[in-house]
Amino acid sequence: MSDSLYGAPESPLVPAATKPPTLLEQIEGIFTAPKALFERLHRGPSWVPALLLTMVLAVLVTVAWGLKVDADAMLRPAMERNPNMSADQIDQAIQMGSKFILFGGLFFSLIGIPVFVLIGGLLNWALGRGLGEPGANPPSYLHGLSAAVIPGLVRLPETLIILAICLLKPIGGHKPDQVAPTSLGYFIQTASPKLQALLYALNPFTIASLVLTYLAMRHLVKARPAGAALVVGIYVAIMLLGVAFAR
Repeated sequence: MSDSLYGAPESPLVPAATKPPTLLEQIEGIFTAPKALFERLHRGPSWVPALLLTMVLAVLVTVAWGLKVDADAMLRPAMERNPNMSADQIDQAIQMGSKFILFGGLFFSLIGIPVFVLIGGLLNWALGRGLGEPGANPPSYLHGLSAAVIPGLVRLPETLIILAICLLKPIGGHKPDQVAPTSLGYFIQTASPKLQALLYALNPFTIASLVLTYLAMRHLVKARPAGAALVVGIYVAIMLLGVAFAR
């Protein structure tokens, strides 16, 4: 039987899959012993519970934020920097945009997040097979999906902080990633939208998730250092692309 998307067939030299860690064990392990967690996930991959938790929290944050955000204060500065828009056009665009803020956030939480996970899992799987450790059992797509989801659990404290602030304090026209004191952008304000977006992106949770992605590729997917670094580099490039389009 040939190898497939779901990994190599079992052989006497390949240990059978073990029971995957529970969601609570994954949350504990990501903060206390990530290497051991990823090695256990290599023997028994798991990603659905962590993905569902991520989506539920994203929906809660979206609702708490979307019902309180000042759409005019959030959208007007960027639109006023566009010389091709008149005052009337700006007002009309803000009025229309305010109606889709909550819907757009819910769409991303319920559809966008799973789609990105599926694509990320495919990337992890492909690079894990193409740049795998010599002698290691080829990873399955389930390994790739686990590596795409589990490192994100390190952002749970940040998500809960954002949710609490959205529920308890006025947030003005700030976006969800701008309301919590977890990034340089919260403390340093600049006139450049791109530089400001970069400062908001620089926070310990983002850095931690990138480091954990590298460890997941190494110990869960069993990729060589070059393959793990390439995945992290792709994620960084996507983040910088978002910064480049900030207005």
